[in-house]
Amino acid sequence: MDSGDLTILREKSVEGTHTENEDIVIDIDEMDQTADNIAEQVTPITLSDDSPRPTSNITIVDDLIEDDKYKPEAELELELHKFSEFTRQTVDHQRFSPTVYCRGLPWRILAMPRDGNPSKVVYDKTSGKKCLGFFLQCNGESDMIGWTCTAQAELRICSNINSDLDHNRSITHTFYPKENDWGYSQFMSNDQILDAEKGYYKNDTIKLKVHVFADAPHGTQWDSRRHAGYVGLKNQGATCYMNSILQTFFFTNKLRKAVYQIPLENGGGETSVPLAMQRVFFELQKSEKPVSTKKLTRSFGWESVDTFLQHDVQELCRVLLDNLEAKMKNTSVADVIPYLFRGSMKSFIRCKNVEYESSREEQFYDIQLNVKDKKNIMESFRDYVAIESLEGDNKYDAGIHGLQDAEKGMKFMKLPPVLHLQLMRFQYDGNMDTMVKVNDRFDFPEILDLNEFMDSSVPGSGEFTYHLHAVLVHSGDFHGGHYVAYINTNCGKVRRWCKFDDDVVSRASTRDALDGNFGGDASERLGRPYTNAYMLVYIKKDLINEVLCDVTDEDIPSELVGRLKQELVDEDKKKREKIEAHLHMDFTIVHMDFLKDYVGFDICDDSKINSFLSIKVEKKMTIYDFYTYLAKTINMPVDFFRVWQIRPNMLKDEGDGKLISYRPVNLLARINEDRHPNMNEVSHFGNETALFVEFKKDDRGILMPLKPYDSKTDLLFFIKTYDPRTHTVKLRTTIIFSLDSTIADYKHIMGDLLKCDPDDIRYHEEIAPDYLRTIGTDNTVQIKKVLHLCDGGILVIECATSLSTDRCIPYWHNDAYHSCGFHVIQVCDAIGRSLNKTADGAPFTFNMRGSLNWSFKTLAKKIGEMINYDDEKIYIYHSTLTTDKIPTFYVDKTSYDEIDIKNLYNLNNLECHDPRRDKLYKLFYTKLPIKVTDIQTRRIGRAMLLLDKQHQYDTIVYSLESDTIQELLEDFKDEFDMVEPSVNKLRAVLMGGSPNFRVYNVYPTETRMDQVLNKIANSAFLLRIEEIPEDQRVLDETREFLMPVSHYDKDPQKLWGVPFFVKVTNGEPFTAIKERLQKYLELNDKEMEKCRFTLINNQKIVKLIDMNGDNIVNINELASCNLGQNRSMPTLLGIDHPNKIRQGRLPATEKAIVIHN
Repeated sequence: MDSGDLTILREKSVEGTHTENEDIVIDIDEMDQTADNIAEQVTPITLSDDSPRPTSNITIVDDLIEDDKYKPEAELELELHKFSEFTRQTVDHQRFSPTVYCRGLPWRILAMPRDGNPSKVVYDKTSGKKCLGFFLQCNGESDMIGWTCTAQAELRICSNINSDLDHNRSITHTFYPKENDWGYSQFMSNDQILDAEKGYYKNDTIKLKVHVFADAPHGTQWDSRRHAGYVGLKNQGATCYMNSILQTFFFTNKLRKAVYQIPLENGGGETSVPLAMQRVFFELQKSEKPVSTKKLTRSFGWESVDTFLQHDVQELCRVLLDNLEAKMKNTSVADVIPYLFRGSMKSFIRCKNVEYESSREEQFYDIQLNVKDKKNIMESFRDYVAIESLEGDNKYDAGIHGLQDAEKGMKFMKLPPVLHLQLMRFQYDGNMDTMVKVNDRFDFPEILDLNEFMDSSVPGSGEFTYHLHAVLVHSGDFHGGHYVAYINTNCGKVRRWCKFDDDVVSRASTRDALDGNFGGDASERLGRPYTNAYMLVYIKKDLINEVLCDVTDEDIPSELVGRLKQELVDEDKKKREKIEAHLHMDFTIVHMDFLKDYVGFDICDDSKINSFLSIKVEKKMTIYDFYTYLAKTINMPVDFFRVWQIRPNMLKDEGDGKLISYRPVNLLARINEDRHPNMNEVSHFGNETALFVEFKKDDRGILMPLKPYDSKTDLLFFIKTYDPRTHTVKLRTTIIFSLDSTIADYKHIMGDLLKCDPDDIRYHEEIAPDYLRTIGTDNTVQIKKVLHLCDGGILVIECATSLSTDRCIPYWHNDAYHSCGFHVIQVCDAIGRSLNKTADGAPFTFNMRGSLNWSFKTLAKKIGEMINYDDEKIYIYHSTLTTDKIPTFYVDKTSYDEIDIKNLYNLNNLECHDPRRDKLYKLFYTKLPIKVTDIQTRRIGRAMLLLDKQHQYDTIVYSLESDTIQELLEDFKDEFDMVEPSVNKLRAVLMGGSPNFRVYNVYPTETRMDQVLNKIANSAFLLRIEEIPEDQRVLDETREFLMPVSHYDKDPQKLWGVPFFVKVTNGEPFTAIKERLQKYLELNDKEMEKCRFTLINNQKIVKLIDMNGDNIVNINELASCNLGQNRSMPTLLGIDHPNKIRQGRLPATEKAIVIHN
């Protein structure tokens, strides 16, 4: 910071300190030499005049123990004796107050004599005069590094005459080793201190005081359990919002007890939300360290990226309570959440002049209160239940009583024991076209009396007085920030506020919990700009003891305690193993006892290889010692087995095979222990840790000595046999081939395996899952000339006399390779919406086995059998194997007989199918009202369905060129929810595409579809099919017209929303049109008042329309050019109001909270 003068705002005048007209200029040197900011004076924070006040019996004392070293605030005092002598000392002279502890750190007042700066105009025109340096020191004599502590403090020099004459100045600072003291180098001039009228100086003594408020320090190994009595929750990245609401739930004791009692389905698991919540509550109750929430978010079905997305704490509160309430159904605690959090309200419309009232009761789990332009919580509640008058043109239709003056409002029927209040801090700003945070000051009390808002007619409603239990606070703006929670852990008694800031929990004062979170100037004066309460939790006064009942060990089911404790033991074991992991290697042991009769490619399923025997071995172990260790593990003499390393192998020079095989290809030979130069270590194995143990047993299962193996002259091969009855291939045994021998030398072994004549055997070599090679019939050729010279080869044999065309090894290989699973997904909204509609609105899905060799015709037939629908009316989408995105509807003229799935997906070019992965390929289909072959003869076009007033849905129209709009509407009449489906109640509308969201005209029913399809082939136009509003089904052509209506936000060239028609009658008042528009758009009076109505032609505003006056409709004036088809008008009525659905106004990372399990 520049060392020049800094002119600051006038401090609030303290009597006798400044005169009315004095300029206050402070030199940068007045601050401590380590300072780089100017501290500002803070005035006490008070509730606004009409804020709700505590009742007389509220406890106003915080449960703060004076000698508690970890308390959140502290008072320091220094009596500066022999002040006259002190002023004559050099500027490096120091006086300290006694040490006082706050937040576990030592604090002292530091006083120093200072010279005024003669080169500057300083405080109160005391140029060159002696001054008092007044500082607050934190942890000043400690050698500890890396610590920080943020604090606010009031520095005061006390008057002996009247405390109103005390002079105080405030500071906000983050203390750390290099800046462990902070204050004012020129707090006050000595002349002012000696002024007898102020009374600061008496008996050569002055008294200095400091009141400090400190946050929990960082870098000091803060022990939350010891210092605050509770532990925090670890932040996974951006989960502070979740941590805040979880702590609030934890301290709602009745809810915590209920969560413990939720029975676990199927014993619980990673996806069990109740178990994860029980775990979090148990660890918060018992742990000494911050608790992890990773298992909880995993139970939600969230991925790691989801924990880095910021969300709304109130949204998570609702979603999580809904989830828990669903899990509690049909249990002993089914009613706990509705009892604790559910209230009810009655909205009514009451006629003023006749005895008639219409009312409706609704339930709620939280209340959203406006903050903007509201001083306090009572003003917001009064606004929430404010009476709205329905008079004049807005009279209420009271049935047999006709239109009546009425009043519309609501009253609370019942408020829940635990009241969640969301303060609406985030609102849409139309001028800025974005969501913004409202940081205005908004007061709320510790005791809240809501009796005035209750419906007095409800019998036995009782008193509705609430105590503040928790304040959830947001710091930052709409695009990001941080949440903390302040919770009164002793609610209803001597208050004991604690601050829960993720993993740090600390004691807090009432000032911190309430005053500092009102927002506006209240928060700013405490050094907390943009920090304010976002959610409040109140507990009903007469139910505090029930809601905050004791939760003891007896309330936690013993089986749950045992399970969670065992989890902790297992996790500690895993941590120790992880620490020691660099010393060991894990190996998977595979041998023929595991593999015998294995059906599939290679010698085993590598995706399931970890299910075999697993052993842990020290890396420094030699191969020789490893054999000895393994012999003990598998209980086998060390001379009766050999160990092979299983590694990926790909024979790239053969055929078209693209897949890797996993085979035992590297023998780990047991070297004599004395031959040290040839010894090897386990750590040299590399990353391949699957080992095949080769041994032999006779028919009785007795171990046999292994045939010697020479890597230069021998090959290890596996033998598989084909069974034509089951059309399967099984792994049977291993054999050591001599390279110089022939297959005929081993034919008797093969014959025994097949139980057939050895001369009838056919031989095939399995190179890879996608490549099988048939060996010639000449069995006299040496093995080294017919087999691949690589250990771990696979020979597949079959008996020729038992084979048929479709029952042989090549046929099996083709079937097995192309076998796969399909995840079949129904597309519900592209075509035939009503035909494809499901009960819950979600796409119908199922899995089935199939083959990539299938044609589309075979696939459609299989799907038809599964869903019981005509397979000739099932359309298969042309899509990729793995996409989750619904592909475009595209009708290929090719016959379904000619399209194979493997050709459709281009598997040979883009990716290689691997049947070992058992991967589910995604297929999309939809049910058609006509045959696929019929739709191939028609023209296809994209259109919209207007099934409700505010939402348009994409669809496909399919028509013969000779068809008319009449036939089109006939095809779509079942899509609409009409009691008696009729074409006469539907119409086809030409509308503009993005961004020209407007309707042009209604097509006459005799219009040919080829004309329509040619029109909408241009992306600037769309066809929309909609139900005709009842008041527009019959038009008097002499005086009634359809006027297009579109929405826009300031700029008429950028229309938005769903356009529509409104009926206009020549000579009717505009107020009647406004009433119809309000009814159609379902806007309340306040929202309607914000709308501006204009006439738009060629994307320009041509006239403003006053909808509230006595003006009447003049069709000639409205229609500046000829009427369009079917009595519609080219000039459109524009409604200018904020676009609340505009994309891009929300952060790119924001998405709705979903708990998937």
